[in-house]
Amino acid sequence: MRYRAVFREITQEDLDWHCMFMPDEDSFDMYLRALIYDASQLEGVAEVDRDGLHAIFITADIAIDALKEKFIPLLRSHWAHLRLSSFDTYDGDQA
Repeated sequence: MRYRAVFREITQEDLDWHCMFMPDEDSFDMYLRALIYDASQLEGVAEVDRDGLHAIFITADIAIDALKEKFIPLLRSHWAHLRLSSFDTYDGDQA
């Protein structure tokens, strides 16, 4: 299956005790690349590709619910730098 995850940059509204400071403006790309690497190491994930500035494609041989469960620790470790906006099955026809 192929999935698409879209991320967004941290905003002022995200600041709390989990994320006390705004990341550097230019750091989003670096943290998304780090998340891509981490995601590619997950069991069941065959490939992770970037899709534009804020999204990634994940090719995996597991169901979306199982993949989301595997993503939780990754999202926690990158929480201070980026936020997940959507995570869905991708069939190639979506915009």
